[in-house]
Amino acid sequence: MLQIAWTEGPHFPQLVKGGAMGIVDGAPVYAAGVTQPWRESELAWRYDPDRKDWFPVEPMPLGRCYTTGATTNGAGEGGLLVVGGRKTFPGRPITALNDAWWLRRINDVWQWTELPRLEQPRIGAALAVVGDLAICAGGGDWEHTYGGAFTADAVTKVEALDLSNPQAGWRDLGEPPFSPRAACTAAVAAGNCYLFGGYNCWVDDGKVRHITYYDEVYRYDPASGTWSERARLPVKLYGNQAVAYADRYIVLMGGVARLPFCGQEIEVFTIRKDEKRGLLTGGYSDLVWVYDTRTDTFALLPERLPRGHNDMRACARFGVVYLVGGENADVSTSNTTDTFMIGHIET
Repeated sequence: MLQIAWTEGPHFPQLVKGGAMGIVDGAPVYAAGVTQPWRESELAWRYDPDRKDWFPVEPMPLGRCYTTGATTNGAGEGGLLVVGGRKTFPGRPITALNDAWWLRRINDVWQWTELPRLEQPRIGAALAVVGDLAICAGGGDWEHTYGGAFTADAVTKVEALDLSNPQAGWRDLGEPPFSPRAACTAAVAAGNCYLFGGYNCWVDDGKVRHITYYDEVYRYDPASGTWSERARLPVKLYGNQAVAYADRYIVLMGGVARLPFCGQEIEVFTIRKDEKRGLLTGGYSDLVWVYDTRTDTFALLPERLPRGHNDMRACARFGVVYLVGGENADVSTSNTTDTFMIGHIET
């Protein structure tokens, strides 16, 4: 089984959660997200491993949070694909976005390209790229009665975009075998897209909010255009991050994990001391799971994350995992962090 050696890197330049992350021109890039003081950011940053520091790149044309991103390696230059998210416009309700943007470095210039819009707006969706095919699943709208969650019932389609011919637009992949869900995550191994966990939220006529959490795993095979259900997660999981390794393993990190215990569910919660401020702050799951796509099995790694956060963002390159920001339980920072964690994977 895999082993991951974790270290904490230099602090990210912002306190942030819920942005998008991927590899552009060989460098980890983080864009957008909620920042402190509260703001839906359009800023983007790249990490230079040689100088061990973060540097600004071209900002997004429109700021957002609870968006999702994925690395694109086909269709010419690799880049970061960013899809959907949440935006607060003055004088309007909180809005779910359906736009898509592609950040690439072309002739040493960082450029954002606007792509066709999704058919369905979505916050907190899952996104993965198989070859030239971008697949976007799940997501929802903002829960307007109480806030702080996503209602997924309005997002019924899984959509795909051919990045070698983006002008053709997003197409519907047909009715998925799973119910609507947001805060799920996706990764690619051996030419297949895997979708993990998530939740749905709704408010009934009595104004009582309900949430259903999922431990389901689904695999989409682009060659046949079919879905299949796989082994279930050992926990109900959402808001986590997933990266692939060796075209076989998928590493699942952080988020909110709900463990079965004596017929009930126990939510993983962590407490840490903020040495800089002398405060105790709360966090979420610091557990790391590895899914073996060949054997359809999960293993819990003994190495836990240095910090457990929800809505972190991650990317990986050459067996190195980069994790940025995330939600903690500290209202004085708008529940945002400047955490930067680096994991070195070994077999």
